[in-house]
Amino acid sequence: MAINVSPTQSTIINNLKNLMINVIDYIVDDYPNLIITSGYRCTKLNSFIGGSNTSQHIFGQAIDIQVPELTTFNFFRVINIVI
Repeated sequence: MAINVSPTQSTIINNLKNLMINVIDYIVDDYPNLIITSGYRCTKLNSFIGGSNTSQHIFGQAIDIQVPELTTFNFFRVINIVI
């Protein structure tokens, strides 16, 4: 089953741009090895993977990331200070 996962609505595209500029770019400056594991999800994909109907991923307002050299707990502590 093929799912088109490209955002087409301008509000979603703007949300993604704002998320990258106002959050992710700051983190990447300090952690260039950052891995994006999930970003925008169309409703069909979100449903397919069992995501919540109210997931911010659907609106381009959420991104899941990992930094290989940090545990999730330590990364959370770092981004709470940075952002």
